Amino acid sequence: MHIQDAVLTPEGRGFLVYRVVTPQAPCDPFLLLDDTADIVIPKGDPFPAGPHPHRGFETVTYVLKGVAYHKDSMGREGAVGAGGVEWMRAGSGLVHDLAGDWPPSDGTPLQVLQLWVNLPAADKFLPPAFAITEPEDVPVALVPGGTVRVIADRFGGTVHRGGTHLAITYLHVRLERGALDVPHNVGDNAFVYVLAGAGRFNETPVAAHQRVDVDAALTVTTETGIDMIYLSAPPLREPIVVYGPFVMNTREEIAAAFADYHAGKMSGTSGA
Repeated sequence: MHIQDAVLTPEGRGFLVYRVVTPQAPCDPFLLLDDTADIVIPKGDPFPAGPHPHRGFETVTYVLKGVAYHKDSMGREGAVGAGGVEWMRAGSGLVHDLAGDWPPSDGTPLQVLQLWVNLPAADKFLPPAFAITEPEDVPVALVPGGTVRVIADRFGGTVHRGGTHLAITYLHVRLERGALDVPHNVGDNAFVYVLAGAGRFNETPVAAHQRVDVDAALTVTTETGIDMIYLSAPPLREPIVVYGPFVMNTREEIAAAFADYHAGKMSGTSGA
């Protein structure tokens, strides 16, 4: 079991995120996980992450507080409320705007977990796709002292497929007090990120904004409450080349992605 602190990192146009996983040190197939904590966008200001391209992977945007908005170059748009999930497959390429043309925030906090999931080399040019799971459609398992929201896969008899091409396990655990056994799929890469609170993983103390890599079944105990997510998936074990918003397998594919973007093949307008 390995523990590391998430690192406060500048992102977009001047806001900070807790960076839990980085493309430079991925947890294959998870390439990036950012926790925006509580961003407050002043009324009248644009959302600080404007339009940007993607290719070669999927994003999962889990909204914990506030409302996030999506608009992309495929003409799709939608709002995701607290507890909801946005699933976006960049695939062959698109331009994504987290705010789109929606009105800016009214000053209430926004907290979003943004996850990047790699696509296998054979699937990197799948057509882009987009879906929203409404908050009420995320199934919840009741456990002694808390709840487990099943964003993707299963917990006990509670099942939710999720919206990624690559099958992943994504659980959101909230415990007020007590203990919970978290199973582990042998061969998967898995980690826990503590959003808030504190407790023990087996006998190891953990606290807010820490990532814990796990390779076996885990017993979580807390006396004061803990809020955490658990992510697990089989590794792809393929070469990864990340440059900005593109994730491919070779440098040549990265160069081709930039060329296609500037030719307007992802956005419909050259150099957009």
